[in-house]
Amino acid sequence: MCQAQGDAKARDLLRRMNANYKSFRTMTADFSFTLENPAQKINEQQRGKLEIKGKKYRLDMKQQAIMTDGSVLWVVLKDAKEVNVSDYEPAPDELTPTSVFTLYEKGFEPYMQAEGSTASSKVIDLVPIDKKKPYFKIKLSVDPAKALLTQAVVMNKDGSRMTYVIRDFKSNIPINDSQFQFQKAQFPQFEVVDLR
Repeated sequence: MCQAQGDAKARDLLRRMNANYKSFRTMTADFSFTLENPAQKINEQQRGKLEIKGKKYRLDMKQQAIMTDGSVLWVVLKDAKEVNVSDYEPAPDELTPTSVFTLYEKGFEPYMQAEGSTASSKVIDLVPIDKKKPYFKIKLSVDPAKALLTQAVVMNKDGSRMTYVIRDFKSNIPINDSQFQFQKAQFPQFEVVDLR
């Protein structure tokens, strides 16, 4: 009985978070990303910026930039000085910057966790129903007062984990649509590889 109530509380908070994000015309966030894989002795940290406008997004990090206008996907590989262009066709259950707020709706069981939860941050474990996924859990930290995501941890079956921490979140600020399309002038010496 307690677990079912916890699940209902988790679903309620996730619904409030989803409704909150859907109300925003645009979103930007500075974030940190950590990849840990103890078996391979990997502990990499990066910072980045994310911009979202509807189904469009732009993700800028040190080594790459990923942007889509909702129909075309550009992946800028900064070290290789290469841009890969493809049709944007994410799988229905693919984890993308625009799907993270709704991914709980299908294919996951949410569980509110007492451990790690505080008055200002609730921890929700999303456990995939499909056990063939490469991850066994996605741990979300949500500010219940603001209904905003503050952290997401993807826990993989190989022992690795990817942690995203949102550092600075802003909503409803003007973002030009050109931000979500590759601009050759920004990367003049890069080779463009069209994979469509």
